[in-house]
Amino acid sequence: MQHEDMNRSDSHSYGPLGHPISREETDHQGYRQPQPRTLVASGTSDRRPALIVGVLALLVLITSLSATRAQEATAAAAPTRMITVTGTGTAYGTPDMAVIEVGVSVYGADVRTALAEADASMNAVREAVVAAGVAAEDIRTTSLNVWRDERTNQDGEIVIDRYQVSHSYQVQVRDVEQVGEVLAAAVDAGANYIGGINFTIADPQALATEARALAMDDAASKAGQLADLAGVALGAVTAISEPGPGFNGAYPSAARYDMAAQSSVEGGQLAVNVTLSVSYAID
Repeated sequence: MQHEDMNRSDSHSYGPLGHPISREETDHQGYRQPQPRTLVASGTSDRRPALIVGVLALLVLITSLSATRAQEATAAAAPTRMITVTGTGTAYGTPDMAVIEVGVSVYGADVRTALAEADASMNAVREAVVAAGVAAEDIRTTSLNVWRDERTNQDGEIVIDRYQVSHSYQVQVRDVEQVGEVLAAAVDAGANYIGGINFTIADPQALATEARALAMDDAASKAGQLADLAGVALGAVTAISEPGPGFNGAYPSAARYDMAAQSSVEGGQLAVNVTLSVSYAID
């Protein structure tokens, strides 16, 4: 009896309600016993947790960068608290060099004759100026002009037909005490044209340094007063700008040339002006 039960269990399957079903019926009706699932190791671990962690880290990084950029944009948009003033400084000095212009203006019947006469006069002027103490390399031609001088009477007839030549030298006199002597020597040698005298300082950097310090002091004084008036504390300097050179060769130059007394030339004083734009933070 036990043997028969074992055979029956081998030849039958059971349906959902516990009724035995023969193997033929099982095959005929499409029933299959559940087959055990076998897990096969693939040799690699499941990567989904690591992928999730990576995505989360990327989201955190993007959020952090966005917040940083937003803070930077907010800081850039916020107005900077500062006081900006202009400081001016002026330093005075005695000129140590003079630049003069001397020349001749001559007429000739033709161009060649006029040029020859002008060249002869200018050579004499040059030799006289060098003899007065001017270095040869401090003399240079600044202008040479030639034109026809034609004049007519009331009837339209030509009464003057000639050529005029104008030739000028620029002369640097490095000892201002010799300016009068140099001018007198040029006139005695034939110069009939004095273009002007410009007193200057060969190296104005020392005066510029002094003027710059004065400009900074002036700026600090102005900024401090404005801070007191506004009821704020003045902070450190945040920006400084200096707009170009401030050498003023005409203030208050008293240079003059007196034809009656050829040594009466005065250089006066020159000024070096420095203007600074200075910005201070407000604490």
